[in-house]
Amino acid sequence: MANFNEQYSRKNNVKILNWKEPEKTPRRTDNANEKTKGENLRQELIKILKEKVKVILPKIFPNVVNFPNCTGPDPIPKLLKKITGIPGKKDHPRPVIVKFVNTETKVKVMRQRKALKKTFTVVDDVTKHIMSLITKLSNDRKLNLARAYYFNGHVYGVTEDERRHRYDIDILDDDEESDAE
Repeated sequence: MANFNEQYSRKNNVKILNWKEPEKTPRRTDNANEKTKGENLRQELIKILKEKVKVILPKIFPNVVNFPNCTGPDPIPKLLKKITGIPGKKDHPRPVIVKFVNTETKVKVMRQRKALKKTFTVVDDVTKHIMSLITKLSNDRKLNLARAYYFNGHVYGVTEDERRHRYDIDILDDDEESDAE
C-alpha cells in the first residue's frame, strides 16, 4: 500500500535522463538578478518544450486560463510546478524530475517525447519497487518478454509475438516474503 501511495504522489512527474544541463551558476548569489541553476533548468525546459514538442497550450488546453495563476500570454511556465535535479552517476548528467500541475499536461508531453529523443530521454517517474519489477520482468528469460514498461499505474510486459500482459505490482512482495522464509 505504501508503494501505491508513493507512486500516486508521482503521477504528475516525469524523469528526464541524459540532459546536458545549461551552464552552471552558483546556487545562491548575492545579486538578485542572477539566475540560479534551477531557474536555468526551468527556462531551458520551457524553451525545449516550445521548440521541439511544439507545445501550444491554448490549442491543447482551451481552458488554460482556468488553471491557478495561469494568466498572460505564456502559460507554459505556470504548468510546470517544480523542476529538481537529483543525484546521479558520476561523470553522467544527473536525472531531473519535472512535476507538472496536472496529469493531462504530463500525458501531452509523454505522447510527444519522440521529438525530444535527440535532446534527452523522458520516462515516467516510478518508485524503486516498480523499477525493480520492470527490471526483473525484463531479465526473466522464462517469460520471453520483448520489453516491460509502466503505464497508468500498472506494469506491462510485451512478448515477442506482441501479446501484452499486465503484472501485479505486488508480485515482488510475494517473492520477497518467500525469500525471507
